[in-house]
Amino acid sequence: MIDPIDLARAMQRLGPWLDDASGLGSEHRLFDGAPFASAWVSINRATREGRNPSTNHNRIHLCGAGAGLTGEGLDALLAMMQDEGIDTFFIRLTPGPGMDHARALIRAAGFERHPWTRYPVLALAEAARPAMATDLTVRSVDRAGALAAREAMGTAMWPGFLASAGAPGFHHFLAFDGERPVAHAAMALREGIAYLGWMSTAEAARRRGAQQALIAARVALARDLGADHIVTEALTILASSRANLERAGFHEVYERETYGRMRS
Repeated sequence: MIDPIDLARAMQRLGPWLDDASGLGSEHRLFDGAPFASAWVSINRATREGRNPSTNHNRIHLCGAGAGLTGEGLDALLAMMQDEGIDTFFIRLTPGPGMDHARALIRAAGFERHPWTRYPVLALAEAARPAMATDLTVRSVDRAGALAAREAMGTAMWPGFLASAGAPGFHHFLAFDGERPVAHAAMALREGIAYLGWMSTAEAARRRGAQQALIAARVALARDLGADHIVTEALTILASSRANLERAGFHEVYERETYGRMRS
């Protein structure tokens, strides 16, 4: 069984790398030690007006209050956003030492837990063997193959899928109906963590097993490449995607607690 704090620390280290590969255009500032503890700041001017924490990429990422997070340290992180003229941003808190202390500091700074959805991180059980039951054909593709699918997939294609295609450590898959691409997904592998993301299916091809097949293909590759753990992230409002992951053998390890500034 994977330890939540160990996984959270690993994902904290991988976060800026995954962000960069997704082509978000964010600026990252990384900290490790007092008064910030393990933290990184994502500054993204293109999404500065967004009110949704899923699409506003201006965030402060904290991993508990270990290694000396203080109120002064959190204030300094908040000031970085204010100095950039960014008024709307979010704090993401993942498991680490001193969680209650970290929560108290966040609340004292005027932030409260985001109420609309949860952001769980899931890991695949070691014994799980996801099935690939579909009439679609799943193939791995290189950057050229990913780019070639852009027109057919249209708005169903995640920008991060294209941006990360061909990047070191990334692997991309398409599901085809005949020769037409109808779904895509990617996997990133680093530090023994296989991260599954950027999965989407065109509306007309849903309920044909595309997601399950793409999960199975990436899990098989991750195991072939010797991954220690296979993880993904989810949104509780996307119930069908969460159900597909659970059917494949994924289980929740921890939640990325999300906080926004209180407004009068």
